[in-house]
Amino acid sequence: MLAIVSDLHLQETTFDCIRYRDGGTVRQIGVRRNVKASAFDQLVARIREAARRRKSAEIHLVLAGDIFELHRAPHWFFGPDCGVRPTDPVGADVAENPLRRKVVEILRQLTEDADHREVWKAIREFGRRRRGRPRVTLHYLPGNHDRLVNAWPSVRQQVRRLLGMNGATDPFPVCLDFVGPAPADYGVRVRHGHEYDPPNFAASTATTTVLSEDWQDYLAPAFGDYITVDVAMRLAMAFRAHYAQALRGGADPRTKLPPASELRRLYLALTEFDDVRPASLLTDYLAIQMGPERKQTFRTLKPVLRDVIETAVANRFFVAHASRHVPKALLTLLPTLVKNLSPNLIEEVVRRLSKSGGDEEDTPARRALGEFAPDRRFNVLVAGHTHRPEHVPLAGASVPPEAIYLNSGTWRTTLPFGLNGFGRLRAYTMVFAYNAAERAVGPEDGRTFETWTGHLAAGTLGPYDEVVQIHSPAPPGAMQLLFESLEVLAVQHELKGAELRVNLGVDDQGCQIDCKQVKPGSRHPLPLPPLSLDPDLDGDLWFNGVEVDLGGSPLDYDDPLPWALEPLPREAARGQFRPGTYTLRILGRGVGGADHTEFLLHYRIAPR
Repeated sequence: MLAIVSDLHLQETTFDCIRYRDGGTVRQIGVRRNVKASAFDQLVARIREAARRRKSAEIHLVLAGDIFELHRAPHWFFGPDCGVRPTDPVGADVAENPLRRKVVEILRQLTEDADHREVWKAIREFGRRRRGRPRVTLHYLPGNHDRLVNAWPSVRQQVRRLLGMNGATDPFPVCLDFVGPAPADYGVRVRHGHEYDPPNFAASTATTTVLSEDWQDYLAPAFGDYITVDVAMRLAMAFRAHYAQALRGGADPRTKLPPASELRRLYLALTEFDDVRPASLLTDYLAIQMGPERKQTFRTLKPVLRDVIETAVANRFFVAHASRHVPKALLTLLPTLVKNLSPNLIEEVVRRLSKSGGDEEDTPARRALGEFAPDRRFNVLVAGHTHRPEHVPLAGASVPPEAIYLNSGTWRTTLPFGLNGFGRLRAYTMVFAYNAAERAVGPEDGRTFETWTGHLAAGTLGPYDEVVQIHSPAPPGAMQLLFESLEVLAVQHELKGAELRVNLGVDDQGCQIDCKQVKPGSRHPLPLPPLSLDPDLDGDLWFNGVEVDLGGSPLDYDDPLPWALEPLPREAARGQFRPGTYTLRILGRGVGGADHTEFLLHYRIAPR
C-alpha cells in the first residue's frame, strides 16, 4: 500500500515567542503551530490497520514535500549573512557558501528542537521496518518550501540520515510513479504540486505548466520564495524590531502607541497570517486584531508595510518577477502610496495586492490534466501544496477512464473564514492507495484508494499568552550591554553628511541618539548608559531609526533606516549571556543601488 502525506511545514518557532514582565511574573506570547509526534503515531496506527486488512506485503510512506519549513525561518535575518536569501544562486557544496550555511543552520535548529526530535524519531522508527512483512520503504520529495535540501550532496545526506533513509547523496526525486507489474501496479503518480502554481515554480507560467523531471529545474528560485521570506516573515520581524519596547510594555507613554496587549495580538496575527484562507481576506484578518477601529491596525502597520514595500521595489529579483503577478502601475506607485496614504487607503492597497494571486478557474486539477494520457500507466495523481484536500474526477478524450486528481492537504493549522469571522482548525490529511493484490483481498469493494481528512478544533493550538513556569538559572542583572560605536559602511549621500536619529536597545529597554555628519567610512561613538540584561527575557537586540530630512518642504520625509533584530549570544539556551565584544550587521534595501545603507553596530556584553 501507499501512504502519502505532505505539507507538515515543521518550522522553528522559538524566536516567534516574546517574553515580557508583568509585575512579579514573566509571561510569554507565541503561537503553537507545529505537528507533534502523536499525530504521526496516529498515521502509523492507521497505516498498520489498513495494511493488516489488505494483507499488504509492502508499505510505501511518501513524504510529498514541504516537510521542512526552510523559508519561514527568522534565521534569514540574523548574523553576518543576513542579506542571504533563498533567491540567491545555489553555489557550491562548501562551508564558505553563505546560502548553504543558512540552510544547514536552519536544518540544525529543526533537528534540535525538542518537539521535532520526537517527530524525526517516530519517522525513523517506522521507516526501519525494511525486513519482514509488511516491508516499509520511506520516500521523500522536496516541495517549494524545502527545495533547497536538494541543492547540495552533503545536505541531501544530512536529510536522509535525519529521516532514517540511508547516507546516500544522490538527488531526491521530484516525481514518483508507482506503476508497473505487480506488486507496483498502484497506478499512482505523486508530486508536491507547486508545478501547477506559477508564482511558486519558476519554470511554469500563467498559461503553461512545465512538468520537468529534471531535479535541477526545481532549484530555480520562484517569486513565492521572495514573498515568504521578505513579505510574510519580514512583516513579523520588522514589527518586532520597530515596536520592541512597546510589545513588552516599556515604551514611553508620550509616543501614544496602542496598548501593549493590542500590539502583542497584532504581532501574533502577523506570525500566522499566511495560514489565512482564502488569502484575499488577509486584510480582514489583520484588521480585526485591534478592535472595531480598522484604521488603527493599518496606522500601526504603516512603517512596517513601508519597509516591506520599499525593500521589495529595490530588490532586482522582486522587480524582475513581480510584474507577472502585480499590476505594473501599482508596483511603480507602491512606495509613494504607502508613504502618503491614509490608513484606510493603505488597507485597500494591501487588499488589492492580496487578491493579485490569479484566476480562480485555473485550478491545480485543471493544470494536472496535461499529465494524463490514455497510454499512461497511472490514473490517479496525488499532489499537495495548496493545503486544500480535494478529490476531483477528470474526464475527456485525453485522459484515461476513472482519472482523478487528489490533493493530500496539510497537517498545518489553517485559519479559514466562515460566517462573519475566522476559525482555527488543525488539518490532518492522508491518502492511501492499493495495488491489485490488496484490492482483491480488501473488504472495501476493491477500492483503489481512500482518503481521510480530519479538521479538528484547534484546542490548545494557536496563540497563547501565559506565565512562564521555568526561568533562567542565571541571576538577573549580573550582565550588562554596552553600546560602543556605529560604523558606517554605506549611507545615502548628503553634502555635509547625513543626520541619523537612532533607536536601539534590548528587550524592554532602549535609548535614542543623534549622529551627525554621517558619511561612508565614518565611525560614531555611542555614549549611552549600559543596559542591565535580564536572562528571563529574550535578549532581543534591536535597532531602528530615521535619516532626518532638514528640508522645508512639506513633502520632505524622514527616511527610515534599515532595522535589525537579533538575539544576544548566550552560554546556553535560556542561560546567561556570553561576555565578549560583538557586531550586529544592519543591512538596508537596495543592495548595490544608489540608496544602499549598511552599518555595523559594535557592542559589548560584560559583568556589571
